[in-house]
Amino acid sequence: PVLAIAVAAAVVLGPLFEQIFFDGNFQQWLFQEAGQRYDQRNNIVIAFA
Repeated sequence: PVLAIAVAAAVVLGPLFEQIFFDGNFQQWLFQEAGQRYDQRNNIVIAFA
């Protein structure tokens, strides 16, 4: 039950945090601030490593 609540909270609060901290666009913020492109394939590799 705790994991399900945590996942639900992340799904609900994720867009709110993105709007507050990254002006609503994390991918653009990452490129402007760090010069890094957001590539979702890299996240999948890291998740399974």
